[in-house]
Amino acid sequence: MPNANPVTANEFIERELDTRLTAIEAAFGGHALGFSGPLWDGVDDFLRKATERRVKQGNPNPRLAIILTTEGGYIETVQRMVDTVRRHYQIVDFVIPNYAYSAGTVFAMSGDSIWMDYYSRLGPLIRR
Repeated sequence: MPNANPVTANEFIERELDTRLTAIEAAFGGHALGFSGPLWDGVDDFLRKATERRVKQGNPNPRLAIILTTEGGYIETVQRMVDTVRRHYQIVDFVIPNYAYSAGTVFAMSGDSIWMDYYSRLGPLIRR
């Protein structure tokens, strides 16, 4: 059994992320994954491993919610990510708490629904 109080900052952050991801799973009635960062070569492998690990944990579910924040990346990487999540889930929802630009917009548009609020942004270009 884990300690009631986290020992390190990493342990604290991991517990918080797990708690919040569990709440998102309950709200969407399915599995959930979070992704924040560029959609470059190699991250599709991380998504594949995370998706397969989540599916193997049991409690099969046809629905996946992806919490996405990204400045974009490579469309080829996104295509592999879409193929991966669609292999394991029938319904894929995207939650954009902040932004999903460029290839991130394409990734979000592959979903069945996109959840955003007044602050969220999608877009083909990054403004600098």
